[in-house]
Amino acid sequence: MPKALSPQLNRPDQIHALTSLRFFAALYVVFFHEFPGSQKIPSLILHLISLGFISVSFFFLLSGYILAIVYLPRTKLETRSFGVARFARIYPLLFITLLADTPFLLNQRTAIYGIKPAIVKTIGTLIGNMLLLQAWTAKLQYALNEPAWSLSVEAFFYASFPIIGKALWRLHGRSLWYTATAVYVGGQLAVWLLTVPLHMGELKFHPLLHLSTFALGILLARWQRDNNAQMAPAGPPAMLLYATLVLSTAAFFAIVQLGHRVPYTNLQHGLLAPLFAAVIWALSYPQFRVSQWLSQRWLVVLGESSFGLYLLHAVVLHWYVGTSKKMTGEQFAVYLFLCVGLSVLSFYYFETPVRRWLISAFKSRSRETLEAASDA
Repeated sequence: MPKALSPQLNRPDQIHALTSLRFFAALYVVFFHEFPGSQKIPSLILHLISLGFISVSFFFLLSGYILAIVYLPRTKLETRSFGVARFARIYPLLFITLLADTPFLLNQRTAIYGIKPAIVKTIGTLIGNMLLLQAWTAKLQYALNEPAWSLSVEAFFYASFPIIGKALWRLHGRSLWYTATAVYVGGQLAVWLLTVPLHMGELKFHPLLHLSTFALGILLARWQRDNNAQMAPAGPPAMLLYATLVLSTAAFFAIVQLGHRVPYTNLQHGLLAPLFAAVIWALSYPQFRVSQWLSQRWLVVLGESSFGLYLLHAVVLHWYVGTSKKMTGEQFAVYLFLCVGLSVLSFYYFETPVRRWLISAFKSRSRETLEAASDA
């Protein structure tokens, strides 16, 4: 008989494996954006790298999952403390990266429009990005620190969380499964239907089209909490968790093998959410061998720094080689080392101190541990 694992969902600080997983997801995005490529690399590997954008959907689902665990089991969601905690976690580094990327945008626009129009346009773009509006309008997209568009989407999630989070957390049993199915199928159907009348670029960023993925993360946490309560004190058998990871990985590589026959816009908007949910569920049990391996301190450190890696890598590229140059393989290796190193330094010496200072300044009591804050 395989050994059963004890459920641990009641402790949101016991998420080390999921934290480490964030690092690999962020690294996948970096390879997607900046990997120089080569004719010597097999086409299957190149196509695998070309799907790195799916990490953003993983982040959205994990965000809903972690926020649900941290905030929703309690009888009252303190919206002010929630808002302060989220602002303190994401905004300081976003602000710095937007400022750091502005000179490159100004230089590009000066070459096109001249100095005075370029300054006016760049200031407008900077303000729009600082207000987290870039996911809502095409005029602000592909301008300053492109990966930051996802924070515009996350800001919408945070604003809607007190409403949809509470509503989804009330669900149990069949109603929960029916809702999850409707949310997933409805979200994918909406994207598929809108692909024809709208340009794909207009669909890529829009927060409403990503909301279903975030909601599925909340529903996963709700289902797992109920399921753990029913199976206590025993948890899922280790063999079931291994099977879940193996099948999820096999399904993902099958999609990679299918290539461009899988709808691209649906991939961008959570088509793989069930696979992500399965992996998160399996790795959320700290007694699972794979979770234990991912819980090594050095991996957790990289995972905690993954937000910095995600947000810094485009800006580092601009300062490293400019906005139009292509890197060699050797330059990419140095670039990768710089990005990871700066992200770790940023987390410990900028993001964490500033987060704590802001929470203190707003006289707020955050329910998020540093690790949970990073994952959410």
